[in-house]
Amino acid sequence: MSKLSVKQYAEIQSVTVQYVYKQIKLGNLEVQEIDNKKYIIIEDKIDYEKKFNELQLKYDLLKEKLQDKEEIILYLKEDRKLFTHLIEHKKEVEQTTTKKDKKKKKKKKK
Repeated sequence: MSKLSVKQYAEIQSVTVQYVYKQIKLGNLEVQEIDNKKYIIIEDKIDYEKKFNELQLKYDLLKEKLQDKEEIILYLKEDRKLFTHLIEHKKEVEQTTTKKDKKKKKKKKK
């Protein structure tokens, strides 16, 4: 853990010193007092790296899920093409069958 003076913390956070003291009073900031001077306790780089790694894992999982969904979409599109082709083929077969049936009926009438 690192320590910053109230003034340093205020400058880094782009807030007023009064605002920092108010946050201390409300208990929103962790403080250590040394020689009657207050220091804000901040997280170290290790804590930020841990958070970054956790976020990276979440990102990777979401990316993987997205890729899986995109793959499913591709399969569905292929299935749709096949289904459309089958419907067209069925229509062709029905037309051919209907033509043959009409020819047979004509032959029987003669």
